[in-house]
Amino acid sequence: MTYFFFDLFLSILNRFSDLNYLSIKFNTMTRILVPTDFSKQADYALDLGHQLALELNAEIELLHVLDVPGAEGFGGIENISVTGDASGNAGMDNVFFIKLVEKTKERMEALMNRPELQGINMIQKIQLGSVHRQIYEETENGKVDLIVMGTTGTSDWEEELVGSNAEKVVRRSNCPVLTVQNRVKLTQIKNIAYASDFKYNHQNLVDLVKKVVSVIGAKLHLVKINTPSHFENDKLNYGAIKSFAAENHIEDYEPHVYNFEDEEDGIISFTEQFKMDMIIMATKGRKGFARLLEGSIAEDVVNYSKIPVLTYHTKVI
Repeated sequence: MTYFFFDLFLSILNRFSDLNYLSIKFNTMTRILVPTDFSKQADYALDLGHQLALELNAEIELLHVLDVPGAEGFGGIENISVTGDASGNAGMDNVFFIKLVEKTKERMEALMNRPELQGINMIQKIQLGSVHRQIYEETENGKVDLIVMGTTGTSDWEEELVGSNAEKVVRRSNCPVLTVQNRVKLTQIKNIAYASDFKYNHQNLVDLVKKVVSVIGAKLHLVKINTPSHFENDKLNYGAIKSFAAENHIEDYEPHVYNFEDEEDGIISFTEQFKMDMIIMATKGRKGFARLLEGSIAEDVVNYSKIPVLTYHTKVI
């Protein structure tokens, strides 16, 4: 319930914020944030982040969050420095926590020094608090241009109320988020599905799509999921895709209209049937009551997709 009321409070605040339309700068990307919990999925994200950093001449910020209940006020420990040192009025009661910080720093140093991750500039941070909130705070100053993070996904189609950290980051982040469940090589990404209804032209997102396709060198597939509740004939759907491509000067693409019961399942089914290697889609970042009533297609796809999913906010409501 605590998270529910927190999200509701954020929903109210966002209605008065100036974050309705968020900008991206993929073509001038300088910093990629890679959160790690030392899991294999986090390692997959770090590997993919490293590949992107090499292509884009960017640096990586490696972030670990100590999600310890009440840690912010634990025995006088107020924060952890960039190098991982605890500061504050630590006493004997803090021995366990200090050891945890020291062990965490050792594991971060081991990641930083991996031979396969050399060739780029990497910085590390260890923070206290809630994982998704700390990730969000790292992006607030505008210095982070992309988040690459691992996700374990969901084993079935029943979505929990709270959701995963990746889902929350996708919902709130003010920069693009690339989620991965498995190890991925950029050279293996041959086909990218951009899923949309093609009714609105969000220029920042379109620029992101074009840049990603260019950097990776993949084939672009423009995909409309046609559902019974929003059914349109093929002439209208393919016409919308063609108009969208022409308006945005997209020439090399393959159009698809895929009939399915709902958008979320349809996107996943399409990518599996047509052997897609990545999905790009928008999210509106719904929170509070809007989230409970309408949900988010992008967040569901992130949970269930076995291939990388790149999401970007077009509007926060």
